[in-house]
Amino acid sequence: MDAYLSACTYEDPTGSNGEDVQCTQEPTQAELDPDMEAIVVSKETVRGAEAINKGRVNRGFRPLIIVVVPVIGGRESASKLSSTQLRAQDAAAAAAQISKQ
Repeated sequence: MDAYLSACTYEDPTGSNGEDVQCTQEPTQAELDPDMEAIVVSKETVRGAEAINKGRVNRGFRPLIIVVVPVIGGRESASKLSSTQLRAQDAAAAAAQISKQ
């Protein structure tokens, strides 16, 4: 799914949760595939899905059904689940194991 949304970057200098979406790359597969019917996004990436739908409508395709799912909590506190955070935690744990040897 990252590939479908990778064409949009979020300019958010005020922390207002992605108010300005600017597409900076080629259209995504979700925008170009007339057979797609839906896209699953988090609340944080709804704007990207809306940008994809705008491109689909401009191409004469039906807009995708946008399914918004909640962000999954992380391993610690009430933070959201982040692959970057998880990789950093796994790397730190691996480094700790190596230093014990």
